[in-house]
Amino acid sequence: MFHSNYQTDRLSMSSMTNSNHHTNNNHHNNNCSFLTNENCANWAPFEHVSCKNKIEPNNYYADSPYNTTTEVNPLDIDEVLKSMDNTYSTKFCDNVHNEANVEQIAANLKRVIDDYTDVERISKGIRWIVSGWDMHNIAYLLVVVSRNWPLSKFSQVASLVTNDWPLFPSTQQFLNILLKQLLTCWKLEEVISFLVFFTSTWSVNSSLEILVRIQVDLKLPTDLYFPFSYGYLFGIQQQSIRPNLTTSERGHISQYIAGVQRLQIHIRSR
Repeated sequence: MFHSNYQTDRLSMSSMTNSNHHTNNNHHNNNCSFLTNENCANWAPFEHVSCKNKIEPNNYYADSPYNTTTEVNPLDIDEVLKSMDNTYSTKFCDNVHNEANVEQIAANLKRVIDDYTDVERISKGIRWIVSGWDMHNIAYLLVVVSRNWPLSKFSQVASLVTNDWPLFPSTQQFLNILLKQLLTCWKLEEVISFLVFFTSTWSVNSSLEILVRIQVDLKLPTDLYFPFSYGYLFGIQQQSIRPNLTTSERGHISQYIAGVQRLQIHIRSR
């Protein structure tokens, strides 16, 4: 499903979206490094909505080149760190959980995990660190640690980190925060590709519902609203993304596409 090379990662959306929309020409080179643009590098953490969800994984991407280790013995990170703190009279356990240190934690964590390919382990570690954190700071940490990652790796980790958060409000708030930032420094088709990959294990109903909420919450202008909508809707129909779509589900997506088309015709006729 996913490919380690970003150029093959990216969905073929040129026919769905106008690549001239919302493009920052200084952002991506041919290697498509993730979030190297200065606008993204200067993004600071915030103090806003609390994330109170306990996060545990319950599904994985089976066809990814980024490994998922399902036979790893469970490790009680809290107990290990507390033991280290007792042995060496340190407060590492408290410090690594303290979101007031999010910038330092993110920078240090990136150096530790940057070359790891096991997305399950990466995601478990991040989830342990960000348990109980503010939603903005979770998004910030993910952005920092994933700079220069392929899009598919970032999408998988972000999806696993938020895997069993409720769709509303937690996942909705997280995506609003993250997508608002990505739209300032990614091409539109790249943002769409991220969202398609991020939601690839969701039900069609949940995927369509989150699209509606994003459209409303982000207040996308018309020149972004329609290519964003078409790109995502055509993306989630791709055989490589959702090979087991039923006829009914495809029909549901097609009905939604028809609704977007009617809205576009109505706006153009005014």
